[in-house]
Amino acid sequence: MPTGLYGIEHSNRTTDAHWGKNCFNSSFPAAMACYMLDHNISAVYNKLEEVNGRLQVVPTEISIRDLFNCGASPLNELYFSFETAFTPYQQYSFDTVDGIDLVIKDIHDNFLAPLEVKLTVLRLPLQVISLNINGVVNL
Repeated sequence: MPTGLYGIEHSNRTTDAHWGKNCFNSSFPAAMACYMLDHNISAVYNKLEEVNGRLQVVPTEISIRDLFNCGASPLNELYFSFETAFTPYQQYSFDTVDGIDLVIKDIHDNFLAPLEVKLTVLRLPLQVISLNINGVVNL
């Protein structure tokens, strides 16, 4: 059932719940990632690397397909399970694994990726930023 958010066709949230308090903060970034997947726009991926003997944050890029671990599956074959346990991790824990922000599955209930989601808004002083459809940032 369509949710009103880009790319999220199958989900454990109702249409109204996506827009509710404490839900939109994870639903909207998931929908933005779906848009990026559909338009082949990569995300910035910060990782730690050893540079000259010191750990540093190094920005790289990651495709949303790699992030979702979904291979060639189209968006309408993905299931977005919010606040759900990623049960493949249970084998590594003595306690019950708690739910995380977003678990990506396929529509056949195969687990693909566990994701913690953060919605962050940055205000840049005196700059206007626009994102065109090709993913080019114009300042």
